Amino acid sequence: MGSIRTLLALSVVVFHSYFIFGERLIGGLVAVQPFYLISGFYMAMILNEKYKAGKGSYKLFITNRFLRIYPAYWVCLFLVVLLCVVGKYGWNNPFYLWYWTKNWDVMHWSAVVFFVFANIFLIGSDWLTYSGLNPHSGKLEFAFAPFYYNPLAFQYLFIPQIWSVGVEMTFYLFAPLMLRRKWFIQLAILIASLALRYYLLHTKGWNWDPWTYRFFPNELAFFMGGSLAYKFYVFLKEKNIPQWINASAWAICFSLIFIYPHLNFATEPVLRWYFYVLFCLCLPFIFLFSKNSKIDRFIGELSFPVYIGHHFIMFLWRQYFFTHVENMKWFGITCVLSSLVFAVILYLGVVIPIEKYRQRRVALNASVV
Repeated sequence: MGSIRTLLALSVVVFHSYFIFGERLIGGLVAVQPFYLISGFYMAMILNEKYKAGKGSYKLFITNRFLRIYPAYWVCLFLVVLLCVVGKYGWNNPFYLWYWTKNWDVMHWSAVVFFVFANIFLIGSDWLTYSGLNPHSGKLEFAFAPFYYNPLAFQYLFIPQIWSVGVEMTFYLFAPLMLRRKWFIQLAILIASLALRYYLLHTKGWNWDPWTYRFFPNELAFFMGGSLAYKFYVFLKEKNIPQWINASAWAICFSLIFIYPHLNFATEPVLRWYFYVLFCLCLPFIFLFSKNSKIDRFIGELSFPVYIGHHFIMFLWRQYFFTHVENMKWFGITCVLSSLVFAVILYLGVVIPIEKYRQRRVALNASVV
């Protein structure tokens, strides 16, 4: 399912930059939750097949997850901070450093520490989406309506989209405790998450972002849905499912990413949930279709570098396109192509060497066991 992962990542790039030949793809708001479904599927698979329960398995799983994410992320973070510093002193455009310099004198030291921690370690970056910076004390505080604050707390993130990685990091911490459970326990967790979402949105009336989109207990249902899809895959893989069925599931989800903005048979919130349910049901078939494809696997490896690197790429191009608006129609396609090139460089230069080390750790642990 690698090609679909990367297409979803490119949908976020298009959403944050500009149309491609008049098309927006599925959009950043809808693209994130399928990532959680895929993550739940993959984490269930590796926890049950690769990091089987036993002494040291939890530590190995968590540290290998961190090795998977942090090196590539830290390279992007360094480049973004460098760009902000160069922009401030060279182009009089500090980019995301602007929020830091403007409000430095009013920020309490505890807020500064948390912002720095979230930027470096990702954990807690999603918490900033439902936090606010108190204008009087300069401290961070819980905010059920964070978008009334100015500036927004998550605007202190140098790579703003990492809030979703923060959600995933929280999931990784709990995944070994949940994804090895019986299917009915996992289903109960999924239902509880959906019930909490319903309560906050319809009983409490918190029917806005971040409660509709970023709050981990609400988002947990997607991870659990992916894990249950893995259990369905385990059942299906011995059934000799015709390849045309698997290919059809792949083609349907791949096509929907393109045509989703043109569907109008339901309101957008309802349409979104139709897509999530269909995507979850298709996951086992998509994996059966693509699991042996080296090309698909390589394309999928670019999804994370594309996702975390595209804001850096966008800022490199914004100065030109925002001052040459007659060429704005090329902004989106330029960001997509540049993000892909950057992702390949990041993958070859950073991800592959770290991946070899990660696999050696797994092999060593297996030999010891």
